[in-house]
Amino acid sequence: MSSDRFDGHLRFPAIHAKWILWTFLLVSVAADVSIVAAPLTIPSGTISGLYGGANRVDYAGLWATLPPVQSIVYYLGDIECHQISSRTIYLNGNEMPVCARDASLFLFLSVGLMIAAVVKPEDSVSRMFLSLFPTGMRSRLEKGNRPVFFTWLVSLLCLAPIALDGGLQLVTPYESTNALRFITGIPSGIVIGLILGLMTQSMQLPTATRRGTAYEIPPPS
Repeated sequence: MSSDRFDGHLRFPAIHAKWILWTFLLVSVAADVSIVAAPLTIPSGTISGLYGGANRVDYAGLWATLPPVQSIVYYLGDIECHQISSRTIYLNGNEMPVCARDASLFLFLSVGLMIAAVVKPEDSVSRMFLSLFPTGMRSRLEKGNRPVFFTWLVSLLCLAPIALDGGLQLVTPYESTNALRFITGIPSGIVIGLILGLMTQSMQLPTATRRGTAYEIPPPS
């Protein structure tokens, strides 16, 4: 019998799920290193005073003057982020490739992926999420659909600070600070990375076999 089948169920090979998760983590860490290293490895004052828009390239000519690696990093940041100077952290006298809020999300998404990488796979994403909390809490929440509701509740609470800070800034005259933008991005980044990682872990969990399909192993002849 195939190692990917047991008790009438199919599962994604565990080794593949782990490799996918570690690939996500390595890409995420590489992105974190690049957005921090890029402004530190070019002359001070090279990148300053930007005011662009998200989801478009505003400064292609400027990026073309940078060394190849830094050029790519800033170009990708330009595509994803508005890069508004007043909303971006400066390192070495240069703007980072993305704003303070995005920098926080990217950096702490890696933390969430790291946490997910050490969680023992269980029968659902919500139960893996619940396993991160103290035993006493788990014993009260592990019945029925409580793990699902708890996962949603904690996730929404983690996303609330960034939604509130960014939302108020969008629809009112309120202007946040870079420190607050960075801080509110921490719980959001962690929970996004954690849920993404746990979903990847769940790829190796059993999934119900479809009735009457080719998934059924024929009896021996």
